[in-house]
Amino acid sequence: MSAESVIGPILIVIGLALMLFRRSVSQIFHHGVERMYGEPLADDAMPPGRTPMRMLIVGIFFIGFGVFTLVGALLQ
Repeated sequence: MSAESVIGPILIVIGLALMLFRRSVSQIFHHGVERMYGEPLADDAMPPGRTPMRMLIVGIFFIGFGVFTLVGALLQ
C-alpha cells in the first residue's frame, strides 16, 4: 500500500468536511485570526459573506486533488 493510496482518501474526506461544514470552519478560522492579529485584520482578511464560498471552492480543490492522487496510486 503506497502513501498516495492513503493520502488520496484523506484529502477527499477533508474536502467533504470543508464543503459540509464551511460556515463553522470559516468561523473557526476567523476567530483564530482575530485572536492572533486582532479584529480589524480578521475582518479584512476573511469577510463574513465571502469566506464560506471560499471554503466551498477549497473543498472542491481538495476533493479534486484527492481523486487525482488516488487514481494515480491505483494505476501504479
